[in-house]
Amino acid sequence: MSFRRWQWFAGSFGVLIIGFMLNVFVISDISHDRAQRLLYAEFRSSLKNGGAPVDSPVAAGTPVAIIKIPSIDVDEVVVEGTSSRDLQRGVGHLRSSALPGQYGTSVLIGRRTSFGGAFGEIGSLEAGDEIQVVSAQGTTTYRVASKDTFGGEDAAAFAPAGNAIRLVTSASTFGTSKRLSVLALAEKGTAFPVGFKSVISPVSLDELGANMNHQNAGSLLVWLQILIAALAGAIWAVSRWGLRSAWPMVSPVILVVLYVVSNQLIGILPSYF
Repeated sequence: MSFRRWQWFAGSFGVLIIGFMLNVFVISDISHDRAQRLLYAEFRSSLKNGGAPVDSPVAAGTPVAIIKIPSIDVDEVVVEGTSSRDLQRGVGHLRSSALPGQYGTSVLIGRRTSFGGAFGEIGSLEAGDEIQVVSAQGTTTYRVASKDTFGGEDAAAFAPAGNAIRLVTSASTFGTSKRLSVLALAEKGTAFPVGFKSVISPVSLDELGANMNHQNAGSLLVWLQILIAALAGAIWAVSRWGLRSAWPMVSPVILVVLYVVSNQLIGILPSYF
């Protein structure tokens, strides 16, 4: 392979890395904000029409509640499901736990860094801090009782604790080997509606946030192959017509493929990130 072709591949790889970083720290936030606006509108409509979820199971991606944490400026729609894709849109409800605002312990998982990083500051919560959950049955108030760090394989991070919610994310900004779990208990005297929960299939490791999302690995491989093909086509076009003539035709295709590849890379990262 000629030096110029190596330059093309090295340059494209550099653009991919830069695009990936922009996607994680800039574009992902824009995407998250747009998704939240749409989810707010959907959830308000379902509340108004009496269609907000009160029973489990719920379809993945459905808005099930709004969580508000005034002390760290969190006001986020909670969606059903905790896959990497679900958490790109908002805080996710672990489907094996109680629905937010209902009897039992509800587990909510959120990202720490990308896509709004809704749970990036939960480590600063103090005992007694207020957390509100708006659900189909109204507003439920919780008070932070404790926060603990658990190993990546320790199920205690999701353990039931009566009428409560658990907020779970990574214990560090870029690592996923440990989990931070904040437990908040419902205020005394709270009356809980009891929803119906049918049998729910076991939760996979991909839904617990700390592992790479293997379900998206296949599509990433396909798009990497498309990227290689696009680069090869671009090199051929430049060699045939010259850079000035070929660049306007090939650059949009390469940029689109690079954007999709960076999205696929984000999709396989641990959901806490």
